[in-house]
Amino acid sequence: MAIDLKGKVLRRLRLPTTDYNSTPVQITPAQQGDLNSRYFQIEMYDDRGNIDLSIYDTVVLSATTLGDDVIISEGQITDGKVIVYLSGGMLEEKGRLSCDISLAGVNDDGEKVLLTSQTFFVQIARSQAISDGVVNNENYHILVSLIRDVREMQMVVKELDEHLRKSEGEREIAEGVRRSNETIRQSAEAVRNSKLC
Repeated sequence: MAIDLKGKVLRRLRLPTTDYNSTPVQITPAQQGDLNSRYFQIEMYDDRGNIDLSIYDTVVLSATTLGDDVIISEGQITDGKVIVYLSGGMLEEKGRLSCDISLAGVNDDGEKVLLTSQTFFVQIARSQAISDGVVNNENYHILVSLIRDVREMQMVVKELDEHLRKSEGEREIAEGVRRSNETIRQSAEAVRNSKLC
């Protein structure tokens, strides 16, 4: 299933798998408290150029927090590039996350293959919109989910309201046709009665 990047922040990176010493360490900014909105599109390369990732079927972004907790999120490979995201748990606390990408698969000889990128860092800035107490509260993600649910319900109500207005307009037109037909019927009935007399 393809990851939908609509409305998401996408950061493109090129990460080496060899010669780390001559490659600058990548540092990417993010905001505390963001949820399911920050994605990476990563090209992995070696001394020959971009690595063919077609043998890999598992992609994982691993992030180590300042408290040495390791949090992972699963990704995918699309068009020869790795797509991964920063989960809400990774962005709960301000500070620096140490991250890398791990790929697992099986080569043509049936051997298991594991590949890990160079480490890169995500610098999480304190959000001005929410306080540390709110973000770190165990109910924060429930609140965010409820707000999203309310917005979705508002959209459904708006769609139903538009449908109701359209239906009411159609009903008024049908009522006008019915009245016109009733007038015609009454006129025809009056003509028929006058011919009988």
